[in-house]
Amino acid sequence: MRDHCGNLLLATGYKLYTHATTTAEATGALIAMTAAQEWADTIDGIWIEGDSAITIADLHRTARGHPSDRTMAQIAELFCAFKAYRISHVYRAANRAADFVASFSCFDDTEWPFLWKLEVIHILDPLLTRTDSINAVMIIRLVVALYLEC
Repeated sequence: MRDHCGNLLLATGYKLYTHATTTAEATGALIAMTAAQEWADTIDGIWIEGDSAITIADLHRTARGHPSDRTMAQIAELFCAFKAYRISHVYRAANRAADFVASFSCFDDTEWPFLWKLEVIHILDPLLTRTDSINAVMIIRLVVALYLEC
């Protein structure tokens, strides 16, 4: 999770006991939206990016009031907390930081708040590149990489 300047706010990974990629991606979206609730009153909007075209399409349908399953229905409730939202697809190469965090969750749940040790931020920072920014909009990278064999 990053702010509008691209600064790291939170990096979280969870070990998911599923082999279904779409379930993992949807759960990642739910986790990110839930974490972003902390800033809902102080930001102008939320920007969700993901590299799963299926999940991004599901999120668009969910935002329009047509959730496809129970997880998306939970996400639909969370959209109401934000003044505005943007949902977009990014290529996997643009999500290297999310893949890095997800690789740690293969073994156990992982959470790195923005005040975490500087050496971890130093590792993640080069992976969090972005040429554009949006004023006062939360940027969330959504990728839950599914590691079937750890």
